[in-house]
Amino acid sequence: MGNLHDKKSPHKNDTKQNNDPVVENFFRSFGIHDNEELFSNSFIIRRMIKQNMPMSAQKTINLENVKKLLTVIYQTYSSSAIFELYIQLLFNSNDGADYRTIKNIFYDCLFYTLKYLGFKQVELSEHSAKTLELLIGHIQFDETDGKKLTTKEIFKQWSINEFPQLFYGFHNWFLRVLKNEERSDHPNFEKAQDPSQFMNVTLVWYLVNNLPTCYVKYLASENGNVLEKFQNILTDNRWSQLYSSEKHGLSLNRLESSLFNYKAATILFFYCNSGNLFCVCSNEEYKESPVAYGEVNTKIFRIWNDFKIYDVTDSKNIYLNTKSRGIKLGLIFGYSNLKPILTIDEGFHFIDHDLCKNDQIISVEAWGCGPRKAHIQQQNLKQWENKQIEKMRTVNRNAEDWSSDADKALLDLAGIKTEHSERGDF
Repeated sequence: MGNLHDKKSPHKNDTKQNNDPVVENFFRSFGIHDNEELFSNSFIIRRMIKQNMPMSAQKTINLENVKKLLTVIYQTYSSSAIFELYIQLLFNSNDGADYRTIKNIFYDCLFYTLKYLGFKQVELSEHSAKTLELLIGHIQFDETDGKKLTTKEIFKQWSINEFPQLFYGFHNWFLRVLKNEERSDHPNFEKAQDPSQFMNVTLVWYLVNNLPTCYVKYLASENGNVLEKFQNILTDNRWSQLYSSEKHGLSLNRLESSLFNYKAATILFFYCNSGNLFCVCSNEEYKESPVAYGEVNTKIFRIWNDFKIYDVTDSKNIYLNTKSRGIKLGLIFGYSNLKPILTIDEGFHFIDHDLCKNDQIISVEAWGCGPRKAHIQQQNLKQWENKQIEKMRTVNRNAEDWSSDADKALLDLAGIKTEHSERGDF
């Protein structure tokens, strides 16, 4: 499949694996003496302590300062307050941080979110690690003395726009471990696996946090939070794979068949020969039409080779026509933009985008974001349509059989008209 290989290898952040004496000192001063989960691996915890806990010459931490910090953490519950808390704890001035620091913060947030969800083993696949690196690269960094740096304000504003619940999973894990509690539902999963090569763990994490409600409302109960939604995709297949060119063959007709009559939001992936991976999210049902359709919740991303969010007009942003001749044929996304964002030929061979023309399509996936009954209803309708087509074929075969039937030939020889057109009844 092009230059994609499904190699699974561990991808971890740059955190130390040995216990950090400063971290141990901090927690031991609060009476926590034996917790390897807290003492060793978390970059966020180390940075938070070192940024906010001045140490004495004897390398001790003031107990009152520890109590103040942990009290604030214990008393913070709402997602917006959690976000503000960690921004303040991790960036104590507007100096910001370098690329490596931001990368470690992201890795920690994803890693400990997965740990909180109950996964025993967390190793990012090659595709997931690549997506995370490119997502971080979407933040604005300036090159200074050979270092890539960003400011606290730039990082904060990017996170508000793109990832407002970035710290939510980490915070829930941190509270659970501090209190030495287990989740009441006791989840226990072996390994966090990518649902597919494109719908990888990192991208699921981002989309669940970023997409409008119409894409995520069926992932959990009415009061379910973002963690429950993330978990249900990874463990319960709450987003259904409707189409995969690897399984069903690369064909626009087969893609249409998987999308038509699906009454819920969908997510499409187009992987190209150039290595670019595009993601199109739509809340409007796909159909053949000589005019464009699509609404405000249509989202278009480039996931690889760099991360980009495209500006999409609020309406008429999808065009799909393979039947009406004399007008444009093919599949177009961002149709009503001054220049279409993605243009796919009617043969389903090539895609034109802002980086390349005639970029060969290598692989395509379609995912349904509706309730399970949406996929079941779509399948039932397909079965009904197939039965109707078979009935029509049977009727046509019967008519053809009668035309060549021996009894009809004898009647014709006797001069008895057997065809309506010959009888002159009307």
